[in-house]
Amino acid sequence: MKNRDVWLYTGVWAIIALFYLYPYFATFATIGYSDIPPLFDSDLYLYMNFSLLPISPEGTITSPWYGDTINAAAWAYRKFDLSFIVFRAISTLCGGDLTLTMIVWTLFWVSVIFVAALWLFREIAGRERRFLIVFGLLFLFLMRVPELSSIVKMWLSLPTIDEKIVVNLTFSRAFFPQASVVFLFLYIYFLIKVLKESKFSLWAVLAVVQFLALKTFPYLLMILAFATFLAIVFVFFTQREKLKISHVLFYALLCGVLDLGYLILTGQTESAGMKTAIIDVDFSRLKYFFKGSMILAIILTAAIAFLKPKSSYESKIAVLSLGLSYIAMTLSHAFFSPALQIENHIYYFASAIFAIEIFYLLAQIDSYLTVSEKIKKAVGYAAIIFILIEGALASQSHYKRYYAENSINYEVYNELKKIGCDKDTLIITPTFVPSLISPISFALKCKAEILYHPDAHFLSSKERGKDPHKIRQAIYYYLMGKDEEWIRDVWDPKTDWRVQYDLVIPALRLYLRDKNRERFLREKEEEMEFYYKTYVEDEGALHKFFGKYKKIVVVDFKKDPFFKEDRLDSVMKMRSKEQTDRMNFYVMEPR
Repeated sequence: MKNRDVWLYTGVWAIIALFYLYPYFATFATIGYSDIPPLFDSDLYLYMNFSLLPISPEGTITSPWYGDTINAAAWAYRKFDLSFIVFRAISTLCGGDLTLTMIVWTLFWVSVIFVAALWLFREIAGRERRFLIVFGLLFLFLMRVPELSSIVKMWLSLPTIDEKIVVNLTFSRAFFPQASVVFLFLYIYFLIKVLKESKFSLWAVLAVVQFLALKTFPYLLMILAFATFLAIVFVFFTQREKLKISHVLFYALLCGVLDLGYLILTGQTESAGMKTAIIDVDFSRLKYFFKGSMILAIILTAAIAFLKPKSSYESKIAVLSLGLSYIAMTLSHAFFSPALQIENHIYYFASAIFAIEIFYLLAQIDSYLTVSEKIKKAVGYAAIIFILIEGALASQSHYKRYYAENSINYEVYNELKKIGCDKDTLIITPTFVPSLISPISFALKCKAEILYHPDAHFLSSKERGKDPHKIRQAIYYYLMGKDEEWIRDVWDPKTDWRVQYDLVIPALRLYLRDKNRERFLREKEEEMEFYYKTYVEDEGALHKFFGKYKKIVVVDFKKDPFFKEDRLDSVMKMRSKEQTDRMNFYVMEPR
């Protein structure tokens, strides 16, 4: 790469990095620096806790939220833990400062993704088309294509940004897809290379990249594997002389050794979802997928298929196969159990795949255009300016969207530090929308357990009739003032599924709307009634649960409190009360 190219792309990287770091520094400027990093997308605290979990010499993991232990070998996230390993390494380099770790982490992944995307775009468009490549990189990082409707609404709301309009930067969601999308770009880059010139060494690199994708996020491997299959089929029927069967067999064998060998060595894992067959055909699910993003995927992929390339045919095959694979994997959810969450996890890569397809189409259209370079540059500059403004607005929107949540979470955490959150302490906070509190984040710095959070089920033993997560869920509902009549009402098939949505873990939510709905709701009702009768209505069991703790801290809103005083008084007694502007903190002990 020439020196001027290095300076050009370094400048583009710096602009992108600035947009991604702005929400952090804007948060620090308004609510201060904390040893718990601010949240800017879903599941951050969940994955940070996963990254920092120690494994005992006996091979067990202790839940940082509930204190119970599970077999580490059966925990699926341990099998696909490359991103967690990277996070631990960065945390160690940052001296355990988790907020600094997240800043370095963000810079690291922005940089790695940038380099991988730069390689791919230079391969697709040619190294001399710098202007187009710069636009492609800015578009990739700053324009989340599936959120196009929200982007339009944001522009229409100017000069102020409506906080109800959520516009995210493409790779703002930490860990997944942030840490896995780099392998998407690398894989398509090497797939183009290997289609141009079949070599054992290139096929070997391709096999290693797909293994790293598996090690990071197995759903990405589904996209890559099917895209490779399609690419090989296309080349076999159109340019068979370029395809060396021995090389393809070598690649397949190496992938099998790496992937299957790794999966066998790491053992069987447990599912967090309902125990159902993997194959579960229900074509009614397709109606949820034919929405804007799927229609866009079909249009882009069809355009690539019918547009005759003026440059690399191999690039067309690779990008077309990627688009078709994304569509096929999304629609495959009609054939597999909703507990696998295929459509949800495949969607993580929608924006990156759309950006690759759009970039390829722009490169081909640019080759066909006969207008002067001046007109091309004028249009290009206008497009780049638009993308930069969009990036600035998205970055600001990102900060404002999470300001309230970060503000109240900091307020609660700082007060808990003053009160003390030691090992024998139980913290009880509201957990559902619109509580804005993230109690699972406290475990990053506190040794106290929490009563309940929906995400804590990932590290809860699944012993039938004694599942700690379901026991705590029943107690949590009791403290909220719920009873058996509420349980029957909330799981009634006549109840709107949107009411039940937050009461169900993500892996099971599609059951609220498919052919399994009535059976699923009946099972949930029976299950919750059992735990409520066994661990709540039995006063001995209820007092035994709270008797494990020396101190109980109940956090609740001053306005519209979640918990009922009479229910709290039935199992614990007041020691002291602290207050902040918005919250009450009841320091209690078991009765």
